[in-house]
Amino acid sequence: MRGSGFRLASLNRLADTKSSAAKGTTLLHYLVQVIEKKFKDLLKLEDDIPHVRGASKVSLGEMDKDIQMLRTGLADVAREIEFHRSSGPAQQGDRFLPVMREFHTQASVRFAELEDKFQDMKTRFDRAVRLFGEDGSVLQPDEFFGIFDSFLGAFAEARHDNESFRRRQEEEEEEKRAKQEAELKKRTIDRKNKTGLMSSVARNLGLKSSSPTNGGDSPAKGGGGDNKGEFDDLISALRTGDVFGEDMAKFKRSRKARVLNGGSGAGGAAGNTSPPRHGSLQREESGRERERDRERDRERTVRRQ
Repeated sequence: MRGSGFRLASLNRLADTKSSAAKGTTLLHYLVQVIEKKFKDLLKLEDDIPHVRGASKVSLGEMDKDIQMLRTGLADVAREIEFHRSSGPAQQGDRFLPVMREFHTQASVRFAELEDKFQDMKTRFDRAVRLFGEDGSVLQPDEFFGIFDSFLGAFAEARHDNESFRRRQEEEEEEKRAKQEAELKKRTIDRKNKTGLMSSVARNLGLKSSSPTNGGDSPAKGGGGDNKGEFDDLISALRTGDVFGEDMAKFKRSRKARVLNGGSGAGGAAGNTSPPRHGSLQREESGRERERDRERDRERTVRRQ
């Protein structure tokens, strides 16, 4: 670091700083997220420096060698021309000297232009390196531009990773929502099926509410207690799953006893052929039998659990 700036090599260390909270996330991924939200113009960085990738493949040392080789070659051509000129008059039809003189003249002009451009390139490169706080005599063009080339590649890869992560998150959220909706739908259907089953069984067996508001007998009059017991037996059968087994047989027996009790009471009132407390004793016996049946149900439920 230099003051409030940073060395160029630090750019490629952003991808090495990994997050401890999110696996696979680096400081470069976070930087890309910030740029995408607040500095979208920076996403065009590669368009602003399109020649960086090509420049990163240029070696200044190799270019120096090539320039020196061309300079030596032109000098050799000049010596060869001078040797043939001083050797005496050329033979008739020998065009070596005219052709080589023309070639040497044109090549020398083009080489001079090349040398000027080469020197201008080195001057501009040194200025660019110093603008970034680096030393042009130490940092070569392939190293300098290679830093930008590597950073642009890592930057593009981080953008691709962030996009893939966003798509994966959206797919997971969509899958989670679909699973929740399916679970809610299943619960709703199960609840409706359970309610419909209870209503259907009660309707088929002729079970009626004993609420006084509906005109039925209250528990104090002797009918409500029996109906409540029958409803409890029905609920027990539904919960244990024994809808068509012993629980329902017991439910039918209790209803039959209640009907017989009601008929016996009516006959006593008409003809006085039964004792006054006969119906009451039967109801008490029926109640005790239901209590014993419920106790057996509870024991059976405990054993199943």
